[in-house]
Amino acid sequence: MPILHRRRRLPQSKIKKIHTIKQKNKVFRQENPVMAVLQWGVNHMMNELSFVDEQPLMLERDYKSFSKVQVSNQNYNDQDLPTKFKVKEYCPIVFRSLREKFGEDSDYFLYSICDGPFEGGKSAGRSGGSIYISHDERIVVKSLTKLDLIAFFNMFEEYYEHIVDTEDQWLLLPRYYAMYRVTVGEKETYMLLMNNVMPPSTDTPIHLLFDLKGSTVARNASDKEKAKEVPCLKDNDFLAMDLSVFLSYDTDAVLAALERDVDFLIKHRIMDYSLILGIHNVSDETPERIDRAISVCHAGGHKCELLDSQPQQLYFLGIIDALQVYNTKKKAAHAAKTAKHGQNAAISTVKPEQYGRRFIEFLRSSVFNLDGSFIPTQPRKIMSPVHSSLREGADESFAGRDGDDTESDSEQYYKRVLIVNHAVTMEYEEDAEDAEAEAEEEEEEE
Repeated sequence: MPILHRRRRLPQSKIKKIHTIKQKNKVFRQENPVMAVLQWGVNHMMNELSFVDEQPLMLERDYKSFSKVQVSNQNYNDQDLPTKFKVKEYCPIVFRSLREKFGEDSDYFLYSICDGPFEGGKSAGRSGGSIYISHDERIVVKSLTKLDLIAFFNMFEEYYEHIVDTEDQWLLLPRYYAMYRVTVGEKETYMLLMNNVMPPSTDTPIHLLFDLKGSTVARNASDKEKAKEVPCLKDNDFLAMDLSVFLSYDTDAVLAALERDVDFLIKHRIMDYSLILGIHNVSDETPERIDRAISVCHAGGHKCELLDSQPQQLYFLGIIDALQVYNTKKKAAHAAKTAKHGQNAAISTVKPEQYGRRFIEFLRSSVFNLDGSFIPTQPRKIMSPVHSSLREGADESFAGRDGDDTESDSEQYYKRVLIVNHAVTMEYEEDAEDAEAEAEEEEEEE
C-alpha cells in the first residue's frame, strides 16, 4: 500500500503589508545639527512613550530608566540630519508625570519643540553653555556639563517628591520637562528642557528685567548689557532705582514658596542661583488671559491666568540656574574673593546655607514691598514705579535751589538716570510733560 505523504503547509509570513501616505508638509529641521537631532529625537521618543501606560507611583527603577535610539548611515534625510547620530532620553516616565503635574500638554509640548526654529546659542554666562528658546518662547533648552548632569540626578528623585508635595502651591523652582543626550559624530551634548519664566515678547513684552542674587559685589550690569533694548540688570542696579515689588496678599505666599524652594536647594548644597524678575507695564494691548506654565503676579496681587481686574503691572518671576553645587572649585573661589574683598563683603560665592539665607533676606528687605501699597501713576502706559521713584529722587536732589533752574536740573538728572538704565525710550520727556499738564488741568477743574 502506497504511503501517503501529508503535504506540509508553508508558514505564513509575519511581515505585515502596510500602506503609507506620503507626507504633505516637510517637518521643520534646525540648521544646527545638534538641535535638528534633538527635534527628531523628541518627536520619536514622544511617539514611543504614547504606547506606554501611565502609572500612579514612581518606582526606583523609573529614575534609572532610559530610552535610546541610534541611526547610522541614513541617507533619507541627509540634507536635514547628520548621517550618524544617537539620542538618549532619561527617565521618560518620570518626566511625563512631571509634565502632567505642570499642566504641560503633550501635543503643545511637541509643537513648541518640533514645529519651528530655536533662537539662541552660546551663553554669555560663566558656565559657557548654550541656551535656546523655542519659536513660541515657551520652552528653554539648556546644554549641561557632566557636573551639572550629576548634580541634577543626585537631587532628581527628591525634586519629584518636592513637586508632588507642593502641587497645589506656589513653585518658583525651574520646571523641568525632559532630559536628553544628543550624540552627533563623537560629540555628546546633554540637553535639559524647562519652562521659560518670561512670557512671549510679541504680546506681553518685558519692560524691565532683573537677575537678583542677593549679592552686591560686582553685581552691576555691564555697559554692553545696558546698551541692549531690554538689558538684564542686577542687584546694584535694582537698589539704585529704589524699586519695590508689591504683590498685596500674594507676597506671603510667594515668600513662603521661596523659603520652601531655597530650603530644598540648601539641602542639596546648591548655590549661585538667581531670582529672575520681569516687569511688564500693562496697556490696552496686554492679553486678558495669561495661560502659561509660569508664575504671574500683578500689582494688587493674585496668581492669575485670567486678568479679572485692572492691574498696573505684571511681574513674572522664578528661580533659575539651580544646578551649581558648592564644590572644590567654588570653595577656592570663595577663599580668593574673601581675601580680595574682606570677610564681611557680600560676595556671591559663599556656602549654600549662607547663600540661601542672604538670598531670602535680600528679597524680603530690598525687593518685596511687605507693608506698603501700590500707588498707581498717570498715565499708566509710561509712568511706572521706576519713573516715579527716579523723579522723586531727582526732585529731592535738586530741592532748595533758587530760580527756574530747579526744574530743568531735575529733568536733566531724571533723563540721565533713565538713559543709563534704559527704563524708558527717548520719547518719555514729551509724554511726561503732557501727563503733568493733564494732571494740573484736572486739579484746576476739581
